[in-house]
Amino acid sequence: MTAPIAGVVVRVFRRAGKLVDGTPATPVVEIADPATLELKADAAPADLVRLREGARVHIRIDALPEQVFAGQIVFVAPAVDPITSLGRVRAQIALPPTGESALKLGLAGEVSAEVTGRPGAVLVPTGALRRSAQGREEVVLCSGPPSARVSQARPVTVGARGDDGVELTSGLSVGELVVTRHVVGLEDGTALETSGDADAGATP
Repeated sequence: MTAPIAGVVVRVFRRAGKLVDGTPATPVVEIADPATLELKADAAPADLVRLREGARVHIRIDALPEQVFAGQIVFVAPAVDPITSLGRVRAQIALPPTGESALKLGLAGEVSAEVTGRPGAVLVPTGALRRSAQGREEVVLCSGPPSARVSQARPVTVGARGDDGVELTSGLSVGELVVTRHVVGLEDGTALETSGDADAGATP
């Protein structure tokens, strides 16, 4: 048998003496090229539509938490899985020129990528977001003059989520004040006291 690529055998499906028909239905062995490694990841729809092939990424491997590998996206799924509502993304890991690396096939990790901006979107802290009784995403505004702030819930549309906060694509304008602590159970019209970083304005 001749393999289409040079690599190493990572799995054997058929042993000597077993019948094969020469089709993909009866594979014999699985071969991988350790010189070209990729990490497969699943992205939420709000992130998937903003990812592009060729985009630079940072890759962290669970088994090597102190190392950050450079890489680039080589595939973005054209559709999301109807069951998980996630889309598959593949990122190729940039290995040292010598090809020597501590990475092993089958390791788990995560991909961090900078996505393109979305006009009109604002960013709020993760703690500012809650779900209404109807199951909709919402934030609680600090409404009224500074001397008489009261709470007021407002529905919002959520975009991407990240370490820096949650992106809102509609429902909130830049500069509006939102409650960022103890928002669950806070009823409309509740008097608020603002001090320090107790509330924060939405940022672009």
